[in-house]
Amino acid sequence: MSREGVRHSIHIPKWKQDEVEEIKKLITSYSSVGIVGVHGIPSSQLQLMRKNLRGKADVKMCRNNLIFRALEGSSDTIKPVSKYVVDQTALLFTNENPFKLHKMLEKGKTAAPIKPGGIAPKDIVVQKGPTSFPPGPIVGELQGSG
Repeated sequence: MSREGVRHSIHIPKWKQDEVEEIKKLITSYSSVGIVGVHGIPSSQLQLMRKNLRGKADVKMCRNNLIFRALEGSSDTIKPVSKYVVDQTALLFTNENPFKLHKMLEKGKTAAPIKPGGIAPKDIVVQKGPTSFPPGPIVGELQGSG
């Protein structure tokens, strides 16, 4: 992810500097750091994830630019991870086995209805035949989608 062409302000607010320093400190104090894509995840699910991880991992959410700066300002082994900071991301810090943590996160996934305009994670198949929908726009949309 390129940060070229970004305008830099002469004055960087103290809270942003503190946030970057806090992330750097968390990176050095934990044995594993993960990047989690949180785009489209409802806040209730995020809160449940945080609750389930309490005591095992810390979840840190902040602006991508601040995450990027903290990762770039860290050791050479962590710098390459910054290319994965895209869209809406959170950082996951843990001293646990990262594979166990991944398994725990996968187990905690729950199905949720897709919001209008969202992208389905799996293909949706509508069987051929009569539907419970009356003739109208929704039937036309279904026919138009194939």
